[in-house]
Amino acid sequence: MTIVSNLIDYFLNRRIAGLEYYVNDNEEELFSVSLVKQSRNGMKLISSFRDITKEELSKHLPTSIPVVLGISGKFILSKIVENLNNEADDVLLNRVIPNALLKDFYLQKTLLSDGLISLSISRRDFIDSIIEKLAKFEISIVHVVMGVDHVPLFLKAVNYSTDISVIKIPGYSITFMNDSVSQVLLSSDESNLTVLSFNDKNVGALNLFSFALSFVNYFSHELSQARIRTVFESRRDYKYSAGIRKGIALFSLGLITILLINQLVFYFQNNKSSEMKSKIIANENSLNEYNEVKKKYGEKEHLFTSSGLTIASYTSIFIDQLSEKIPSSIVLSAINVQPFKIDKTQDQDRVYFESKKIIVEGFCSRTPELSEWINIIKKNSWVKDVLLNNINNDPEINNNRFSLDISIK
Repeated sequence: MTIVSNLIDYFLNRRIAGLEYYVNDNEEELFSVSLVKQSRNGMKLISSFRDITKEELSKHLPTSIPVVLGISGKFILSKIVENLNNEADDVLLNRVIPNALLKDFYLQKTLLSDGLISLSISRRDFIDSIIEKLAKFEISIVHVVMGVDHVPLFLKAVNYSTDISVIKIPGYSITFMNDSVSQVLLSSDESNLTVLSFNDKNVGALNLFSFALSFVNYFSHELSQARIRTVFESRRDYKYSAGIRKGIALFSLGLITILLINQLVFYFQNNKSSEMKSKIIANENSLNEYNEVKKKYGEKEHLFTSSGLTIASYTSIFIDQLSEKIPSSIVLSAINVQPFKIDKTQDQDRVYFESKKIIVEGFCSRTPELSEWINIIKKNSWVKDVLLNNINNDPEINNNRFSLDISIK
């Protein structure tokens, strides 16, 4: 089941990983990984690891899944500023670092309340060097997040309910109120770190950063990420390959379904055929009964064929046209299409249908209007002739009862 589950996850692109980059006290580059899978009950944490080197990443990150890279700590400059008239990125950068050139920095903006935005800034050559190192291990970076603004946005996106107003994760103390960050402070105190629970599984502060990265797609409209060309290309290539995998999965599923249906149909038909052959061989009477039924069926089929009932009919159109211009003085009581007849002139009664005839019966209070209606019927292209069989007065209803024979061409 594990192999099948992994194949399904691979083809349907149901997994994503959050990857946190940080440097320890010995200046070693380390990573924290949280692997998340989409299931019926929402996003589920599969595994999480911390303090692993880039060489060890391949053991914990399959090359086929998208990765959201997060960078924080001393490499990121964060500041909350007022959003004045939607200022351009270079203007915002110079408000934090005077005379800085935008070509040398990546800038990330997070929308806050009360017209404030949180800026996260890092040097381009530093971010590009990390992405380049990870690319050597075939890791697909589809998003890059700078700073820790994504943590409270993540808690808001998943509707996490807690009375905690301060979240402590390694290197940071985040204070937020009403779903908005009010203060982000660097902190060297790693005691009493926050532990939260999601889907009955605890996520400690050591992995909360990378776990929250996995949910970036849910609040990307509030987190304006830096424009990194290599990440854009990687995201585009991943979407393309993911589409191909999904297409292959759907095609394979369809092919397997067709093969299963064919197998079931063949099995059913084969059993039916074997059963029929066994009955015919075992019981000659059954075969005789079959021939008798076949004969009767042929006779009935001949009856219907000779009557024209098996041929495409326009009788519903004829009836519709007959009733289209009926005068108010005429009330129809019956319309008999292809009337049933019994011929008793021969030794054996012959049953047949008059295939090109319609009999109309009804009542008429004014005979001139009946004559006028007969003339209207005759003008139809499909009418060969109209014959007034009889018309007589019915004293019980004080009205004239009539019968018409309409011959069809």
